[in-house]
Amino acid sequence: MSLERLESRNILEFLNALQPPVHIILLNAEPSERVDLPEMLAEATRSATSEHEANRLHGVSLLTAGSETGWEINDIESDRLSEPSELLRMEEKIKADRKPRMVMCIYPLTQTMELGEVLFIDIISLHDYIIFSSYEEGGRLLLKAVEKALTSALGDSGSEMLYRFARQMGVERERIPCELRQFRRILRDLLGIGAEFLEKAIFRRLYLELGSSIQAACPDE
Repeated sequence: MSLERLESRNILEFLNALQPPVHIILLNAEPSERVDLPEMLAEATRSATSEHEANRLHGVSLLTAGSETGWEINDIESDRLSEPSELLRMEEKIKADRKPRMVMCIYPLTQTMELGEVLFIDIISLHDYIIFSSYEEGGRLLLKAVEKALTSALGDSGSEMLYRFARQMGVERERIPCELRQFRRILRDLLGIGAEFLEKAIFRRLYLELGSSIQAACPDE
């Protein structure tokens, strides 16, 4: 099943804005809606309205694991989730290796959620960015998770002060999902070791928001 054209374009625009080294996770909604990145690139290029747009889209290249340029794609099949310790070791190795690499790890959302809150947080926290096959909805849920976690931990006035500081550092509140790496750096600069607690609170809230969204989409299950 192909993504909606708008979702494809949004994901491609996001990828084009990134510079190495970068390590991102893409969460697919359902197995039947898996993101086929090569096909998505081809569709986006075919639908481009100008030569300039087509050339820009070709700038997102996909290469096999071990390549030194372009994107490395680690497509995590459902059966690999049965050994989460192996996945964590892989993700930690990618994070530790800060060479100029661009790595995308694609996970099935529902099955990753089924690993439980702790493992879900451990996996996503190792990535610079979190994106979703349902790009707009996923970004909305991530921003909602940030807002709820900050308000719970810092109160209304404290969270507003943090948003103002982030704005001064170039990250607008509504842009936090697509500026997540920079926002996490801001948290660490402000809070030091306390940022780790706040990050985990954000990812825990994201886990809850995603769970509620999945349940609402499948009320009879």
